[in-house]
Amino acid sequence: MVVVLLSVACGAATPVPARSSPIPSVSPTAVSSPSVGGPLLFAALEDNGANPVRPDTVVIAGLDGVARATATFQPVLPPPIGCLGTWLPPAAYVAAGMVFFADGNGMVRRLATSGGQAQAVTTFPISSQQILSFAVSPDGSKLLASVLTVPRMTSTDAACTGAANIYTGNFGLDVFSAQAGGSPLLLYHQDVPVGAPRQYPCILELAGWDQLGPVGVYPACLGPGGGPVRYPGTVVRVDAANGRVVNQVADPQTCVVQDIALNGDFVCDPPGVTADAIVRRPDGSEIWRFAAHPNAGYYYAFLSPDEQHVLARGFDAEVLGRDGTDLKLPQSLFFNGWLGSSAVITNLSNGNLAYATLQSPLTVTDLGFKGSFVGTVQT
Repeated sequence: MVVVLLSVACGAATPVPARSSPIPSVSPTAVSSPSVGGPLLFAALEDNGANPVRPDTVVIAGLDGVARATATFQPVLPPPIGCLGTWLPPAAYVAAGMVFFADGNGMVRRLATSGGQAQAVTTFPISSQQILSFAVSPDGSKLLASVLTVPRMTSTDAACTGAANIYTGNFGLDVFSAQAGGSPLLLYHQDVPVGAPRQYPCILELAGWDQLGPVGVYPACLGPGGGPVRYPGTVVRVDAANGRVVNQVADPQTCVVQDIALNGDFVCDPPGVTADAIVRRPDGSEIWRFAAHPNAGYYYAFLSPDEQHVLARGFDAEVLGRDGTDLKLPQSLFFNGWLGSSAVITNLSNGNLAYATLQSPLTVTDLGFKGSFVGTVQT
């Protein structure tokens, strides 16, 4: 069963001591760090081991596995939703050289690389029956949020049987905007009928913010789902002023959006088993593409910050180059992002974060702690 879950937020920062031993390597020829042109720090979400799907710590760490800044928080507890579920909206974002995230009370805070107390940004009103998705502008000055209200269930057991009248009312959606340091403004409210059994409600969920404005997924339809994808649904641009959908980033019938760069360029691939990885400008014009080999079946892709490579997973895990290079990664791992433009990050079977460089793509270096990757904070 997939349940709706949106995690994250913070409290006081807690210093983490340096390791007493070097970070381990999965292969015998590990490298100490990729060539990224300077110190590289990244953000991740951790849990205390009690419940690995509900993070309670945000950390900014280096490639030595040592935390530079951390903050703990009360994890988000999603309301009961039965067999319904949805894509897990991003729980934290990197913006303005900091990490922004929200707790179970709807308070968004930010943590800087220098550590210290995480600072409150704004608080979106939520209750135990509501779920928050949000996005932060690249300069950290503006926020947009959608709050899903989940009606109480008459029986949690009935939800998996297709029985009618599982819920006591309709779902609801409230969309807010806020300035950093200010109170949220309600932009609009929308009632979302439950419909017949197995006809799941569909809503707008926020998924990021680039230099062109907020990005979301619409429709984000409640129901079974999951997988290592960034946007499991049609990716749309959202008006920052009114919170309404403006247009699709690309037609999903011809090219499914997989990742969007800060400047609005994006990588997509056509539906189908053999589909090229295509990098496009915001207006849809093509920049470059990598011709897929037979049965490649790419089902997720991430664009490197310099836009010269695409991290893709299909039949193989690989890094596709604008110059035509095709670097194979360890096939047992699901890589889920870029550390700068010359290294990619993954989770090992034990949950630890690890990375591989483009110089040594088959060498995976264990960072020594469990977590889910958020993004690069500083290079």
